[in-house]
Amino acid sequence: MTPDLSHATATPADRRQPMWPWLLMPLVALTMYLLLHTAKDSLPPNNGHHTEAPADSAPSEDADSH
Repeated sequence: MTPDLSHATATPADRRQPMWPWLLMPLVALTMYLLLHTAKDSLPPNNGHHTEAPADSAPSEDADSH
């Protein structure tokens, strides 16, 4: 007599989905948020931003000669 192994082997339809993506993706998202947040805080102010000249600054003399 052979043992019945039909209950021990799961068919693909009966297989449970893995749990690790549901745990890993929020962890990755939180890690990326914290890394970007700390990187933004460590930058000096106005780093890489184009600032316009103040309105009361005098135009250059070359611009008046044209």
